[in-house]
Amino acid sequence: MRHWLWIPAALATGCFSEPVEPDATGDTDPDTSTGPQTTESSGPTAGESSTGGVGSTDPTEGTDESSATTAGPSSSDTTASGPECGNGDVEGDEDCDGDDPQGAACLDDCTFTCLDHFEDCDELPVSGCEIDTATDGNNCGGCGHICASGVCQDSVCAPAAIAEGIGLGPTRITRVGDTFVFDESGFGRILRWDLGEDTVHELVSDDLTGSFQRFAVANGSVFWLDRNLNAAQRVPLAGGPVSFMFAIPDAGSPFASATHLYYPTTELADLQQVSTLLQATHDAPATTTTVASDVPGLMCQVVAAGGRIVWGGTDFANPIGSIPAAGGAVQTHPVLSNDACNRPLYGVGPSIYLYGQAVTDGPFGLISHNIASGTSSMVLQEPGIGSLGDYFVSPDGILADIGGDVRAYDLQGDNSHLVAELPSNSTGRYLDDQVVMWTEIEDNVWTLFVNERP
Repeated sequence: MRHWLWIPAALATGCFSEPVEPDATGDTDPDTSTGPQTTESSGPTAGESSTGGVGSTDPTEGTDESSATTAGPSSSDTTASGPECGNGDVEGDEDCDGDDPQGAACLDDCTFTCLDHFEDCDELPVSGCEIDTATDGNNCGGCGHICASGVCQDSVCAPAAIAEGIGLGPTRITRVGDTFVFDESGFGRILRWDLGEDTVHELVSDDLTGSFQRFAVANGSVFWLDRNLNAAQRVPLAGGPVSFMFAIPDAGSPFASATHLYYPTTELADLQQVSTLLQATHDAPATTTTVASDVPGLMCQVVAAGGRIVWGGTDFANPIGSIPAAGGAVQTHPVLSNDACNRPLYGVGPSIYLYGQAVTDGPFGLISHNIASGTSSMVLQEPGIGSLGDYFVSPDGILADIGGDVRAYDLQGDNSHLVAELPSNSTGRYLDDQVVMWTEIEDNVWTLFVNERP
């Protein structure tokens, strides 16, 4: 806000002075000329009677009556000094004058202050406090705070339904920038929703996906496994034709790095499950390489941590295995995992995060395991049997659904705060550091909701 303060030059300096003509050198200060200074006076000495000088007994002597006015600004000075606050006209640097701007109150000094939950987001005085942050979905609770749902209620982003279908709803939701990709459980569709949009786009129809288990997103494409065709498939994230990549038997969830895709496959050998990990390029058709083989049990999911490609599986003796990202020998890790196949497995920095125990006979919960040191730590202890639902781990921290309350934590499981309260008929499906998405099921119809984290 700007304030106009008029200060006459005479009041600011304490005196008035006539302009001084420059001498031959251009100097306007007679006391700063070069050369020796003299103390002799060029005028009358003290006590001499001189016109207007010391010792004069007539106060008007030598004074022109026409110039005998009181020192101070003239009427023209008042006009030049700026606008007059209080005249009802907004002039000069005034923000207002009398009338209250939109969403604001005009003050006595012709500036304004915003009313409750209104803000001056465009910083233009002419529009006042133009934004109601209690209801504006692009400025919810403050300027520039955009709701993922586009709905703002009482200065808080409200959840909004973005898609619905039949059955149990999505089994997986993943995010790339402001785009979310999810499937429709049991019906084989892959859908895309862009943050803030009203429309959900179908990337793959049910007659093309067959029966698939999850998918991966990388480099502008969505990759999945079609179990009907025993094939790895690809479709552009922006939409387009489906491309065949390579033939592959029944496999687990693919994992995508910036340069490669990893597909776990399993077959029976002597009545025992044995798994293989394939590495593939992003091309269609793709080039594949076997990077791990003869791994006991069903290999289910793959992540990256500590410079290694890590997988979780059903081998209860060694549920976690890995290889160097650049290729090399298989290494197993002594992790007390309760379910490394169906519960989420995340890789962040040097560690993996999964559901299990940090020590033998210890409590269950979300644990971290350092791949290099081989040590496990309890991060979030489960408060009750079955109370820890879905969780999401990223470099920014942890979100966990505990008994319907979605709470945020740091990577050590500290500094908790409530993010969202899920309805009783919901299941947590996607949590990250910005949004919470969940499915509510009623009468065999699922509805996917999104809510931005506060």
